[in-house]
Amino acid sequence: MRCSLAALRVTANNWEVRYSESIRRLGLSFKFPAFRSLTPASHRNASLPRTSFHTSASASLPSPGPQRTMSSLASSSKAVLYSFPLSVWSRAARFAAYDLEYIPDLIEVQDVNLDIGEQYALSYLRLNPNGTVPTLVAPPGSALNPSSRELVLTDSETIIDLLSLHAHPLGRTAPDAPLAAQILALLRDPNGADPRAIARAPRSEDEFRHIGLKLGVVHIYRQDALESTLRELAGVQAPWAEEMRRWVQKKIVQNQSLIQLWTEPNADATSRVELFKRSRILWGVRLPDTLRRVEELMVGPFCLGEELCAVDYTLGAWLERMVYAAGYRVAAHGLEAVEQKVGGGFKVGPKVRTLWETMRVRPSFELTFGVTTRLPEGVEGGLDAVERQLQQLSDGMISSNM
Repeated sequence: MRCSLAALRVTANNWEVRYSESIRRLGLSFKFPAFRSLTPASHRNASLPRTSFHTSASASLPSPGPQRTMSSLASSSKAVLYSFPLSVWSRAARFAAYDLEYIPDLIEVQDVNLDIGEQYALSYLRLNPNGTVPTLVAPPGSALNPSSRELVLTDSETIIDLLSLHAHPLGRTAPDAPLAAQILALLRDPNGADPRAIARAPRSEDEFRHIGLKLGVVHIYRQDALESTLRELAGVQAPWAEEMRRWVQKKIVQNQSLIQLWTEPNADATSRVELFKRSRILWGVRLPDTLRRVEELMVGPFCLGEELCAVDYTLGAWLERMVYAAGYRVAAHGLEAVEQKVGGGFKVGPKVRTLWETMRVRPSFELTFGVTTRLPEGVEGGLDAVERQLQQLSDGMISSNM
């Protein structure tokens, strides 16, 4: 049975109610809020030009200044890390921030819910014009920013580099920058095993049924957010507003095509056939090829040798996303789940496996990827519980719309 967009919006509203109720029963505080201002009061006047400087991964980081202990830095103003718990690159930045003990004393974490489009709120786009996470804002004179100007970083690798630089001012975390750059290029290659694409890569109709409707609902929420921002921009008279309007309009067109992709009821549609073809290439060719090449580049036991460094946090988050996309919980046998889904006798190399085993037992790994919220006794917790509830709701929605 074909569902109209209007019917899907009703379904989305019902899904929100049922999802929120399930979260309440689990004892979690997460909910679907109305779109709100995500940034501090000093950032909210969208009619004023930004005075902050934005740093990309290719830009040089400010000097950390004299070496100071973490405890001595705790009295400085906190930085804010805008992120989303299920975003792979947000998780990489959170992983580093937990592992280097910046959270909670030196960094406050602010969630930006990508599923309902909070990254497209005008207040957030004024902070990060790319509408992506993570974003780190360090006020002037704070532990991470001794300069007199606000520091805004909008790329996970730059954020992790900054955290590592301040944790180890003598540069012990970057013994081989060219090798680190090679590994990062593999992990973030949009034409390779992109972890964001892998998580949306069903190879068959059965796999599509598990994620399709949920993703369709997500993009409906995002479309509403984009349209709301476009309406808000109509009343803004500023030099930057026209460029942002064009960006939002382009996003609306792109997002509409994704709504159509994930809500298409015809299993024989060309878009569905092409999606399955791309997904099989991702799982069967690009993922094993990337893992083999990372294995060849790694020194071991960590990426660059004996000491954990910045690139290891990204690889740890990347591997966790592959385990998640393979349909398995983070566990000792998670990589076996990846091997099984890739098929063809593929095996993860010993250096990658050793790094995975080393990283997953770190307390910071569980804080980032495991149980993050205390639940009622007898309820298995963390993000896994939320994701299982989401899947059950999606399954029920699919059944009710057939």
